[in-house]
Amino acid sequence: MQTARQRIVQLVVAMLVAAAARPALASVTIDIGAATAHPSGSAQVPITMAGAPDDLDPKKNVAGLEFDIQLPAVLAVSDPATACALAPNVHGAVSSSLVGGRLKLILIDFGGGSYTTNGLLMTCTFSVAAGAANDTYPLTGTGLVVDDHYSYAFDATLDSGAVKVCTGCCP
Repeated sequence: MQTARQRIVQLVVAMLVAAAARPALASVTIDIGAATAHPSGSAQVPITMAGAPDDLDPKKNVAGLEFDIQLPAVLAVSDPATACALAPNVHGAVSSSLVGGRLKLILIDFGGGSYTTNGLLMTCTFSVAAGAANDTYPLTGTGLVVDDHYSYAFDATLDSGAVKVCTGCCP
């Protein structure tokens, strides 16, 4: 008869073996793009993905991702729930909320890997303050998590973006 300690040791060993046997996942890059806008205008910033596997088995592809974008004081979103629009090829859902100056984004795949193709995931619209000075304002990304359908995490990199504000004719 096994003791409780022996059973716990067996469970821990089984969990370690299962973790070591998980499939090697690709390295995915999420890029917060760049845009140009005038004071009192709006900037449409593309969010793209690169490096996602192009596997015939959708369960080996990206199924969800989450990250935050830190907004500088001169940028805002009028309605966090509609700040970002999914690309036409994305058949999932995006949930966004504003938390302490950060736009929190969560994408969930409803279509078995339907947005796992590399390229445009969504476009986020930011309002520029009327008094914004001519400058480049960073859109710093933090807290990236990218998972497959089994909740295994991909190695992932989040590249920050920027909004360039200029008056007159922007280059």
